[in-house]
Amino acid sequence: MERSCYRCGASFEEQEPFCPSCGAAQVRVTTEQHSSVPLLRQVQRKSLLPAVLPLAFPVGLICIVGPPLGWLALVAMVVWAVFRHQRLFGEISAGIGARLGALMGFFSFAIYLLVRSLASALSLIPFLSNADREELLKQMQQTIARMPDPRAQEMLRWFTSSHGMMVLLVFGLLILFIIFLVSATVTGAVTGAMAAKKPQQ
Repeated sequence: MERSCYRCGASFEEQEPFCPSCGAAQVRVTTEQHSSVPLLRQVQRKSLLPAVLPLAFPVGLICIVGPPLGWLALVAMVVWAVFRHQRLFGEISAGIGARLGALMGFFSFAIYLLVRSLASALSLIPFLSNADREELLKQMQQTIARMPDPRAQEMLRWFTSSHGMMVLLVFGLLILFIIFLVSATVTGAVTGAMAAKKPQQ
């Protein structure tokens, strides 16, 4: 089979390493086979955010009803998102699952925090109800009464003030964020690893 020299255009046999007319080396580089893999990974990365956001909204809203219920919804949505991603793109791994889970945990908590903050600012749903605040104050007073050290008592008494309550609230939200992020990432990684081993039908 003949082909043309890339430099002078002369025809020669395909197996010839050099052009017999001008002597130019005839090196053929084929990139078609490898170019589809990075392209597929690029498409997968771009597809993570649109796949996660619609699922993060209901999780964030369920969290307002109760964080434990929201956590269960988060885990279920992460598992569903991983298998959905595998069905759409055919390739899944523990790393892709972990990224999906981390994004789901982050955006679910962000939506929960945004909606809860708006509801609290509009006095619809306070972060702490009066009953929760009274129960927390009662627990703090009991703890203060059991403390023998006056400095520790003074420090704990500060947490019963409005500023102290705000610090406790921020700390509680930070703990909730860490729980959401870590559990969603681990769930995504484990589900991705299991889905990668499962033969596709």
